[in-house]
Amino acid sequence: MDTPIRLGFDSYSLRAWKWNATKLIDYAAAQKLDSVQLSSIGDYENFESPYLQRIREQAERNGIAIDGGIGCICPTSRSWNAKYGTPAQYLELGLRVCKTVGARSMRCYLGASADRRTPGGIDAHIETTIKVLRSVRQQALDSGVIIAVENHSGDMQARELRALIEEAGKDFVGACLDTGNPMWVVENPLVTL
Repeated sequence: MDTPIRLGFDSYSLRAWKWNATKLIDYAAAQKLDSVQLSSIGDYENFESPYLQRIREQAERNGIAIDGGIGCICPTSRSWNAKYGTPAQYLELGLRVCKTVGARSMRCYLGASADRRTPGGIDAHIETTIKVLRSVRQQALDSGVIIAVENHSGDMQARELRALIEEAGKDFVGACLDTGNPMWVVENPLVTL
């Protein structure tokens, strides 16, 4: 049986409206969509289980699949923000939130184009990110949530992201393809795909 292609949006594309998860799901339902990527941990009002369970139930009532997301997970990146603790703690929080709302994947990213110009270049940041990902492997497997690393803001070309996924572990790490980002790294979008 073929799996239908879902139609939805990434909450980042509507960020100017400053809507929370509840409003984003309502909007997706009103547009007759069947998925939404809540791509930021900031899309939630809090991280308490009862609230997150209500988000899941709201999405299920409306026939909407949720994909989750967090931000930068590389502590050596200029994009890193320690607001939620260490990278491992941030990933663990994201995994818990995603599991509770019923998401099967969680988008995150290494950094941005500025990381390519730091000492050691992008390769050093890739190695750091692989170590961070491996540190939460068991938690990811236990949650049933795939950690989907995005080609983000000029940080990695496709071959670099593929190598990161293979080195970290394809059993719990995948890709979140942003089709607009290949231009940042002067990569043909078909090569990226």
